[in-house]
Amino acid sequence: MASILVPNRDGGGFVHGDAPALDRKLREGDGIAWPGDQRLWLGMGIIEHKATKKVGRRYEVWRDMEDGSTQLIGHWRLEEFDRILLDLCGMRAEAPGHVPVADLLDKADKAMHKADSDAFREAAGPMIEHQMALAQELENGKMKHYQVGGGTTEQTESDSDYQAKP
Repeated sequence: MASILVPNRDGGGFVHGDAPALDRKLREGDGIAWPGDQRLWLGMGIIEHKATKKVGRRYEVWRDMEDGSTQLIGHWRLEEFDRILLDLCGMRAEAPGHVPVADLLDKADKAMHKADSDAFREAAGPMIEHQMALAQELENGKMKHYQVGGGTTEQTESDSDYQAKP
């Protein structure tokens, strides 16, 4: 596909040079993997970042539903224009290599939870190890003296000046 931008006839700025052809392929099919859907259409969306208030544009594929409503099927950044038809082909249930959306969400959710767990383990690990060492000292009657710089000196038989709590 061409990677030029042409003026949008609706006055909304510039769009990809092949946007009209993609809009036609969405409805009529591409003759290869996408059979087409007469209710689909390609649109240009404008989004605003909540924190920075930066405004951006994206391509959106919409479908006019049977009940008269319009539903967003997917959206892509401007530089992802060439992925739109490929991604839509993978969304079809009968497409080869189709992965159900629930499986994709589960995979992303597991990855997010693993990253959160790893970050917590890395941040809280030394603190938890220190708490466990203190708990063992209370149970065993041993005392550790912590020095500046992180070094430790352990007194093993200091029961005379240290009482373990029940």
